Amino acid sequence: PVKGSSALIAAGGVGIVPFWLLTRELRAADVAVRAIVGARTKAHLIGVAQLREAGADVTVCTDDGSEGERSHVVDLVKRSPAADIIYGCGPAAMLRALCEHASAARAQCEISMEETFGCSMGTCWGCVVPVRRGSAQGSGYPPSPRDSRSYDFARVCINGTVFPSNDVLWLEASA
Repeated sequence: PVKGSSALIAAGGVGIVPFWLLTRELRAADVAVRAIVGARTKAHLIGVAQLREAGADVTVCTDDGSEGERSHVVDLVKRSPAADIIYGCGPAAMLRALCEHASAARAQCEISMEETFGCSMGTCWGCVVPVRRGSAQGSGYPPSPRDSRSYDFARVCINGTVFPSNDVLWLEASA
């Protein structure tokens, strides 16, 4: 993002931790940062104080209303003023909804995927996600001549963990 632009962080779960540094970097570049942080309950919220210390304007929501508004992160994103870029982390269902919103709003969005890493080196292919064929983060895994799929696979451990939202394909088995 460029100086004077705005960023929106949509965070659920433990994937929020890298966003503390991202917020500091964005604020140092004179980018306004708003964050919407959600969890099941107040006890499950993490990182709110750190995001505020880093310079983000933070809104909190919980599924049960024990802290902040009783809502879900993506519902609050939909009601928020538009941002120049959206950054997201959280459970797959939340990320899928965030990607769908970003696509409908024609918003630039990057998501940090949370997958289990079997080997963390890319050899086991246990952390793959389907991506648009030809995307910059595609695997390069050679399809067989009989392969008719219209997508590729990216290994989250080495091709990610951050992906442009319009590259990730949410197949029926996803989320």
